[in-house]
Amino acid sequence: MRISMWSDSFYPYVSGVTRSLADTRESLKALGHDVLIFAPNYPGAPDEEDVFRFPSVPAPTNPGFYLTLPFAPGLGQYLDRRRPDVVHIHSPFTTGRLGIRVAKKLDLPVIFTYHTMYALYTHYSPVAGNFLKNIVASYTVAVANRADLVIAPSTAVREYLLDWGVRKPVEVLPSGIKFQDFAGRDPEYLRRNGLVPPDRPLVLTAGRLAKEKNLEVLLEAFAAMKVKDAVLVLAGDGPMRRDLESKAEALGVQDRVFFLGKVPPSVMPDVYASGDVFVFTSMTETQGLVIAEAKAAGLPIVAVDALGVTDAVKHEEDGFLLPNNALAIASALDLLLSDHERRRRMSSRARENAKAFSMDRIARELLRIYEKLVAGTAF
Repeated sequence: MRISMWSDSFYPYVSGVTRSLADTRESLKALGHDVLIFAPNYPGAPDEEDVFRFPSVPAPTNPGFYLTLPFAPGLGQYLDRRRPDVVHIHSPFTTGRLGIRVAKKLDLPVIFTYHTMYALYTHYSPVAGNFLKNIVASYTVAVANRADLVIAPSTAVREYLLDWGVRKPVEVLPSGIKFQDFAGRDPEYLRRNGLVPPDRPLVLTAGRLAKEKNLEVLLEAFAAMKVKDAVLVLAGDGPMRRDLESKAEALGVQDRVFFLGKVPPSVMPDVYASGDVFVFTSMTETQGLVIAEAKAAGLPIVAVDALGVTDAVKHEEDGFLLPNNALAIASALDLLLSDHERRRRMSSRARENAKAFSMDRIARELLRIYEKLVAGTAF
């Protein structure tokens, strides 16, 4: 089967969506299928036969992100040579709309994976407020209703889409992880490389340093902890880094908070292995891919109970789901760092439960969906 994936972000831009796309492509190819990626061009992006790049411009309010322009020189000739069997869009915006247009022209089935709670990201626009949020939500639902099937990464997102008026079938299928990559990694990686002090409990988080990640609350929770020799490591970069550094200084914890900046995906398994506990405070995640990765590395999770995170953490089994409250988060972190037996049990369960997110399992389930749609079988 030849599968086409259409996304408004792809490497070299780094995000949960781009990692998911790259890993899914690799797994589907390993199963013997062709995968074509359609995405905006980025400076330094390599030329790849299986990746069609659209003309693009820098996003004015999201540094490092590029926006697809709504025209595509050479697209028709490329599709004549590499006609797909299915169109899978990963964004409702320009690239996704182009994918739908191609699908309708070629009479191909369309799948739409709803990776992002777009209505909760309207702070990137100079126009704000509930008015814009409602417009974005209504728009993305309208796009979903042009697809033949919608994939939601979690149960909460499926319910959200149905509540907003999606009428097409909605299947729950999380993004997968390369489970095997997290076994046997270096638990002393950060300490051995002098990135954090030795012999200190290590609280880890990972992701873009951006407003939607709710990291101010994380810093407040860390400052409120009773385990005062712990260090906090933030793996990732983003537009809020300077604000967060200032916040850490204002809270008096700047000497125990370490910003790693952008970390190559190949190194992240060692970064996870270096941690004792993983903390996640975002309230806008459709899934929280980094939670699955942290669990695969054997880290118990402390997370704010919001949207897709609810599916990713089994409360009091492999972590804690908590209200968006700094003191509650601090208390859970203190408990896990102080109770070594509880942390060991939760670590074991986290690693076992992470198998549900194995990329091989997810890829095979995705193929089942493609095959049913191509065959015209109803869901």
